[in-house]
Amino acid sequence: MTSTLSMPSDTILTVQSDIISTIVSSDINTSSTIVSATQGPPGAAVNDVFAFTADSTTNQQVIDTFAYTAYGGAKYIIYATVGATRQVCEILLLHDGVNVNVVEYANIVTSIPLCTFVGDILNANVRLLITPTVISTNFKIIRTLLPS
Repeated sequence: MTSTLSMPSDTILTVQSDIISTIVSSDINTSSTIVSATQGPPGAAVNDVFAFTADSTTNQQVIDTFAYTAYGGAKYIIYATVGATRQVCEILLLHDGVNVNVVEYANIVTSIPLCTFVGDILNANVRLLITPTVISTNFKIIRTLLPS
């Protein structure tokens, strides 16, 4: 069973089988904390849902990470909003332990694209990186990890 609770300071906690874990996204250029987001328990091979708000710049930012030894790839559905402007897309991410390939498809926008995506590996983690085109873009993300 999964329950999502809204908490103060834009923190969202997801409870799965009485396990709570939180990830913190950061701005790549300044290393400042952007917002807390949820991630399922380590080793979970189920959909994880979390929220993310880009900071007050359009710098590239880490939106998700996972251990590259545990998962060979991921599928994301990403919904981005700023005011009345909306974007929804699906992302497939695949890695070989060295290189990360990201394919964006089924991309729909109401007026202008709100973000672009790339992936990389840093230390033992695969990262999905986002570059917002508008500051303070809000994201809702569904992630499915694909075990190695």
